[in-house]
Order: sequence, then C-alpha cells, then structure tokens
Amino acid sequence: MPRQTGLLLRKGRYYFNFRIPTDLRSLYGKKEFLRGSLNTSDLREAKEKIYARGLEAKIEFKKRRKCCPRQLQKGRS
Repeated sequence: MPRQTGLLLRKGRYYFNFRIPTDLRSLYGKKEFLRGSLNTSDLREAKEKIYARGLEAKIEFKKRRKCCPRQLQKGRS
C-alpha cells in the first residue's frame, strides 16, 4: 500500500503536514509547513480527510497567488 503524502501519526492521532510553496511563505509568516489535526485516530478516516485537506490547501494557495501578487514579489527578494 502506498504511503499517504503529508499524513503524520503522533500519539495515536493523525495530522496533516503540507509544504507551503516558497513564493507564498511570506504570506504565512515564513512558515515552511501548514500543519494541523485531522481529529481522528483511524487510518482510513485520516486518508479520506487528508485528501480533502490537500484540495483545500491547493485552492487556498491559488487564491493567495491571485489576490496578493505584490506581496509575493516582495517575498521573493
């Protein structure tokens, strides 16, 4: 079974862990990763939730690129 990208198990609970694209890091306070709880200890449920969270993150990154192009330019220098 392939390993699920961005899925972490800590103390019996599953968490998501997504890398923030380099050009957007200045908008997130220079954090390198988006992290958070999936509020489950069940692997099957975690896999379903991380898929949805991954789509949400991609949408958020797209929106940030559209709404804040000047801030992105500043973040690259």
